[in-house]
Formats: sequence, structure tokens, C-alpha cells
Amino acid sequence: MESFLKFFLAFFLALLFVLSSAFFPLGIGIVRSQENAVHLMQQAATLYQTEQFQAALEMWQRSTQMAKQQGDLVNQAIALSNLALTDYQLGDWQNADIAISESLTLLESKSQPYAQALDIRGHLHFARGQTQQALADWEAAAAIYTQTKDSAGFQINQLNRSQALQQLGLLPQAEDLLKQLQRSLTQSSEPLLQVKGFRSLGQVYERLGKLDEAQTILNQSNQLAQQLPLLDQQRETQAGFLSLGNVLRAIAEREREQESADVYQETTDCPVYTSEQSDAYHQAEVALATYKTAGTVQAQINQLRLLRELQQESVALQLLPIIQTQLRQLPSNRTSVYARIHLARSLMCFTATTAPAHQVIAEQLAIAIKAAQNLKDSRAESYAIGTLGHLYELEGQQTLKQWFNAQKLTQQALLLAQSTNSSDITYLWQWQLGRILKETPEGKNRQQAIDFYSQAVKTLESIRNDLVGTNPDIQFSFRDKAEPVYRELVDLLLRDTASDGSLTQAIQVIDSLQVAELENFFRCVLSQLIQVDQVATQEDPSAAIFYPILLPDRLEVILKVPGQTKPIHYSRNIPRKEVETTVRLLRKGLSDEQSGIDEYQASAQQIYDWLIRPAESYLANSQAKTLVFILDASLRNLPMSALWDGQKFLVENYAIATTPGFQILGPKRLQPRQLRALIAGLTAPEPGQVTVAGRTFHFDRLLNTQAETQKVKQILPSSVELVGDQFQPNTLRQQLTKSAFPIVHLSTHGNFSANPQETFILTAASGVVGIEELQSLLRSGKQNRPDAIELLVLSACETAKGDRRAALGMAGAAVRSGASSTLATLWSVDEASTTELIGQFYQNLRQVIEQRQGTKAEALRQAQLTVLKDPKYRHPYYWSPFILLGNWL
Repeated sequence: MESFLKFFLAFFLALLFVLSSAFFPLGIGIVRSQENAVHLMQQAATLYQTEQFQAALEMWQRSTQMAKQQGDLVNQAIALSNLALTDYQLGDWQNADIAISESLTLLESKSQPYAQALDIRGHLHFARGQTQQALADWEAAAAIYTQTKDSAGFQINQLNRSQALQQLGLLPQAEDLLKQLQRSLTQSSEPLLQVKGFRSLGQVYERLGKLDEAQTILNQSNQLAQQLPLLDQQRETQAGFLSLGNVLRAIAEREREQESADVYQETTDCPVYTSEQSDAYHQAEVALATYKTAGTVQAQINQLRLLRELQQESVALQLLPIIQTQLRQLPSNRTSVYARIHLARSLMCFTATTAPAHQVIAEQLAIAIKAAQNLKDSRAESYAIGTLGHLYELEGQQTLKQWFNAQKLTQQALLLAQSTNSSDITYLWQWQLGRILKETPEGKNRQQAIDFYSQAVKTLESIRNDLVGTNPDIQFSFRDKAEPVYRELVDLLLRDTASDGSLTQAIQVIDSLQVAELENFFRCVLSQLIQVDQVATQEDPSAAIFYPILLPDRLEVILKVPGQTKPIHYSRNIPRKEVETTVRLLRKGLSDEQSGIDEYQASAQQIYDWLIRPAESYLANSQAKTLVFILDASLRNLPMSALWDGQKFLVENYAIATTPGFQILGPKRLQPRQLRALIAGLTAPEPGQVTVAGRTFHFDRLLNTQAETQKVKQILPSSVELVGDQFQPNTLRQQLTKSAFPIVHLSTHGNFSANPQETFILTAASGVVGIEELQSLLRSGKQNRPDAIELLVLSACETAKGDRRAALGMAGAAVRSGASSTLATLWSVDEASTTELIGQFYQNLRQVIEQRQGTKAEALRQAQLTVLKDPKYRHPYYWSPFILLGNWL
């Protein structure tokens, strides 16, 4: 958000100073004396833009008083608006609110300045997580900009509104707004506005995770910058290549994650690229070259960091004296403070043989702390002090004194962060204190550590919607900066003999982690959160609920069985890497119809022994009929139905369901009414391929679509069928809007990936419907009928092969479709067996509804057993990939 504020303020001030000059008589210069209000405002603007916020604050206050004395209400209001922005930068929310309210009151009858003040108030709301209020302010300002035909103000306003829409999870609307903005910027006669606008647009696309689009638009911005006057060209080119380098680095990180998707890696603040990861390594080198072109000290710090990640530490260290010299030449402002902090954090990642001395890193942080104190920037001071605490934490195992220094500095940083409402760094220091207390040699205070970890999770919960994108100050990464907090807290809670309270808290943390992972995956806030754990117990007393969680050194399982309030807990001391390897072997054996029993049965039994065997007696005594799994990590890519106890598959004993967590999807029975389905199927004359997000996907022809859809229609005769060329997004939307369909059945190819951009389904003529468009389509029928879709069936889709996080895409599709239940396939399977299984499932489902007994999970189980008993389809390849997500009743 910092970049938006800087861009907005620079343009805003330029416009307001032009307006203010109209209020002086002809022949009187704007700058008349040192005590002229406009001159003071110009000085304040310069101080603000160089991030000397305390000095700028004092100058805004003087200009406000001077304008008031001169009876210049417009300039008084303008100064107050910018005073509010400066108060925000210094964390003084109370005075920021007072200043912006006074400004709006004074400007009520002045359309253009009023719109710009509304824009500022919107920023203040947005910074506090009050997204709906921010959007309301920005929409009101947009109406004024439209009325006054202020195209520049309107374009900046659109960038703001797109951010709010993203935070509210309204990604299709944000996308539409950005496309409109791109068109209007292309037609703008202001080249500087085009350059800045396209760059900001690229930064927004980066925030959305649309890295390829971000790269394209940033390249366009950089090309336009070459047409600017020399000074503007140099400044904008540097800024443009810095932004482009950040996007290229993010692409490299995405490539690295995908290339190692089937291999477990510990989360770390200090990742590395290997030459074996060819695409990722190459992309990181391209980012490195781009940073060199940018030439700024921030870009050089990023170069140093990338060189270290490319394992070229000696080359990286050659940049250190150059960077240190350039830092000494920078003005003492927020940018230089954060530059020193980021440099220090990068230097902490060097290996012991090449790492700079402690004093070199500590010196950078000491300078940053002193500069932040002089600027009275408590947020920056907190970040610098906390980072110094982290330096001592890393060295804590050497001497006890270092642990005490780490704890003392982190506590100081925490108090500063809390005093400025900086929740996004507050949780970092709460987490850091938890780690320090957990490892401090004297006593290893476990309970205090749990308390701080719990506070960190609570803080994350309160700001999670602000952390679904990229935080430019913290370089926020969910995998490195949030997920470990949840897992380390569960680790602490379940160590030794866990109490009932610890088990209950661990369940809550696991559920919260499930939500956080999905929100980070889709970069939006999941608004349909419901607490239904109690409902699950009341409505289905025959369901046992499993919470397995993978920790670095062991596998933990918490089990809730029917009729027993106390959770059951057991664990196995198996390293996570071993679990991941076994999961990978089982998935490979199950998804290959040519594999023999020996290629899947041993690993299927091994995972059964880890997850189910210790619970057998509890399940038998409770008379559980359904097993519900809240799966973790790569376990999500496995069908639990195929686990093997030595004699039978798990599905032969129990109905099986999975859910992303009870905060997201819980049980709700299908209402006893006529079952109607909207049935859509893909038929293609030849095998084909599509290119999505730069990758090519190959799909075979679906031969049995007609037979499958006809069978569904025979069982549910009042259904509507869209097959072949009729299967188009528009026709699908029209049908969903026109009529209520409890069931939507899609027989089509689809791919669910760790990359949301590669999560899609196919429609006729190789049409690609991405996850966001699919959400929009399926929810189009729910606007006036909340229960319009109760069951979504995806009968020919699959999760990406070898992708540990691919099932997040499938879970996300289930959540975002609005359907309470989703029946989907983990891999694309034999069409003939699928037609038989799907037909049997719908027959069973009709009986569940008509007889008002049984569950959807049991309907699926019986259908799977029917196929399993056929000698042709005994192999789990044919029946096990069908999983029921969400509501199992």
C-alpha cells in the first residue's frame, strides 16, 4: 500500500497546488513569504516525499494554522488532508481521524478537493482493515471525478478501488476494473501518468498473483518511460525495473515451488535455488539482470539477496561495500531505514563460512534504529529492533547472554509495534518471543511460549485479509511467515502429555490453518465462514473426525469420536519427509491402472497403520459409520478410501468424507424436495491441448460423456442438459440464473494446481474457465436463492500430478462455488467405470432423499463398492479417486 500512497500523494499535491493558486489575486505570487500557507505546504510536501514524516507533520500543522488565519478555507482543508496522511504514517490514528474529518467538513462544497480528501480517508480506512468503508469513500470520490471529468484523479481512484475489491474477495470485479483502467491509461495524453499508472497496475497484478500479466504491463510501463524527459525517464526507469525485478523474482519463486512440488522442503527465511531447478534458476538469473538495470540501492540489495539464493555468496559479498557506501549517501528517511533492515536480514542468511561478522549486521540495524528514532517512526523502529532481536536469537545457542538480549529486544519491538497498531509486525515479534522462550536453556518456559504463539495466531486472524497479498515492507510470504506459526503452536500444544484443553486448542489452530492456507492460495477473504463443529456432533452422531497434522519430526493425529467429548490423541515419531515419500508412492500406485498390488498395497497399509490402526478400538466402541478427514499437506492428494488394513480397503468398512475445515464447510442435510440437476458435458472430436498461464495441457477425448449425462438425466428426469457445443459459460450462467438447481453436474476435463492461474475447467471449443470465473458462474444462481446449489459434481477433473498443494485448488473450488458438497476426482479415470459409479451414486442419493435416511457419504460408498466388486474394476484406480468434499450428510 505504501507505493499507492506515494503515487497518490505526488499527483494529489500537484493538483491541489494548481487549485490553490486560483484563490490569490492576480499579480500576487503563490510564494510570497516564508509564512505563506502555500509555501509551507510545498515544504511539507517535500519533507513527506523524502519520508521525513515528523518534520512534515510540523510543517502541515503550521500551514494549517496560517491558512486558517488568512481565511483560506480550501488550503486549510488541503493541509488537513495531508496532515491526516502524515499522522497515519506515524501511527497516530486518532489525530489522523480528526484531521480528515475537519478537512471534509471544510471542503463539503468544493467538488474536486472534496473527492481527493475522500480518497485520503479511504486510504486511512483501508490501512486499518476497514475495507468496506474504504470502498464506499472511493466510490463516492469516483462519482465526483466522473462529474468533474477529472480523468487523472479517476484513474488513480480506480487503482484504489481495485485494491478494496481484492480484499473483499471480489476478484472478478477487481479484474474488470483493472482492464478498464488499462484501456483508459492507454488513451491518456499524460505520458507520466501512463508510466506510473501502468507500473501501479503491474504491482496490483503482482498482488493478485497474476505474475505473467504483471510482467507484461510492467514491460509496457518501462517502454513508455523511455519517451519521458531525461530526469523523469531516469527516475521512472529505475522504479520500473525495480518493480519488474520483484515480479520476476516472484515468478522464480513460483517456478521453484512447482519444480519441487512433490518433495517436502522445510519452510525457511533463507531459501536457495539449485541449477537442477532449471526454470526457477534461469528466472532468478533474469531477475538478477533486471535488478542490475534498475541500479538503485534497493535493487542492489535485492541483487545481493538473489546471488546468495543462487549460492553465489562470494560474488554477493562483493556488492556489500558498494551498498554500504550508497546507503551512507542516502537521506535519513523511511526508505533508507528499510533498506538497511532488508540488507541485514539478507546477510543473516549467509552460511557460516562466508557470513559477515555479527558487528557488520548489527551496525546496519543500529543505524536503522537511530534513524527511525530521529524520524519518530515507531513502526520502522520496531521492525529494526525486532530484526536485531532475531540476530541475537540466531546466535542464542552460543551464549546464554544472547538469549536474554534477543528476548529483551523482541519485547521492546513488540511494545513499539503495538503502540502504532502495526499488527502485521506485531505477530512477528509475538512469534519470535514464542520461539525464544521455547528454546531458552533455563527452564524452556513452554507455557509462556504457548501464550506468545497463541497471541501471534490471534493477531494473524485479525489481519489475515491484509496478508493475502504482498506486504512491501515485510516481504510477506505465507509459507515462510505465517504457516510456521500455526504448525509450531500445534507442535508445542501436542508435546508431552497433551491436556484436553491443549487438544481442543490444537483443533482450533488446525482449522484456522486450513482457512488461512485457502485464503492465501486464492489471495482473497473467504466470507462464508461458519462455526459448525457443534452442528456436526448434533446432526451426525455416527461421524468420527480425524485431524492428522504433519510436523517436521513426527505425525500427530487428533480424533473426535461420536459420544465422547474428550478428544483422542496419538502420534508417531516419523519424519515428515518419510511421510511425504510414502504418500507420493501411494498416489503413484493408485493413479496408474497398470500398477500391481505390490505397488500400492504396502504404502496404503503403512498410512493406514499411522492414521487409523491406533483408533480401531475407539471407532468400534463408538459404532462410527462415517470417517471425516481434515487433511494436511500432501495427505490432501490421497483418497482415504483406498487405505488398506491388511484385508480390506477402508471404504469397505466406513463411508469417507473430507472437509477443508469446519470453519469453512460443515454438514447440512439435503432438503427433501425434487432433485433437479444442471448437467453439462464436454465432447471433443479429437484429443486436444490448451495453453493456460504459459503452460500447455494435453487432454484425451471424452468418449462416454453422452452416456454419463444421459444416465444422470434418466435418474433425475427433470434435469437440464448442456452437452457438446451447448456447454458454454453464457448458457451455463443463463440456466443457473433462470432456475434453481440443487445439483450441478460437470462432466469435463479440469486441472487443479498449486497455482490458481492453472486451476480451470474446459468448456466447448477448448474454452478455459478459470477458478474465479467458475465461482462467478456457479454463484450467479444463488443471488436470490441461497440454497440453489447444494451439490457440485466434477466427474472428469484431476489434481496436478506431483503437486503437493494441488488439492487446495479443488478445496477452493468447493468453497467458492457456494455448494455445500462437492464430489470430485483426484485423477482423470476410466470413463466406463465412471459412468457406472456416477449412475449408482445418483440412484443411492435419490433413496437418501426420498427415505430421509442415510448420507451423501454413504451414497458414494455404496457406489464405490458396486464398482469395486466388479472384477474389471477392482483396482483402486477406478473407484478411489472420487472424494466427497464438505457436507457429507
